[in-house]
Amino acid sequence: MGPRKRLPAWWWRDPYGRFQMPPPPDWSALHDATPAGWHVGRPSFHNERREWVQYAFDPSERAVVGLRSREWTAVAESEEAAVREMAKTLRAISEGGCRSRCVPGEL
Repeated sequence: MGPRKRLPAWWWRDPYGRFQMPPPPDWSALHDATPAGWHVGRPSFHNERREWVQYAFDPSERAVVGLRSREWTAVAESEEAAVREMAKTLRAISEGGCRSRCVPGEL
């Protein structure tokens, strides 16, 4: 018998001892908050840092080398939290709360 595999952090056991994944996040708030023309990627889990990351950007911005001024990366402990963080930030951007660059904690 080999070593036991470690399951991802977002799995848990149900009352019957079976491994379960959490329900998918509610995407409706994110879709409603996304400004016109913005592209939002799907969340991805980064095992080395044990965090979820989701990226969004405005493709109408002129391409330049380096960081874009109209982009955002949401980082959270769970997929649902990353989607909620992205929705909150995009809502602030669409309402004019972040003019040039959004900074976490200022929203």
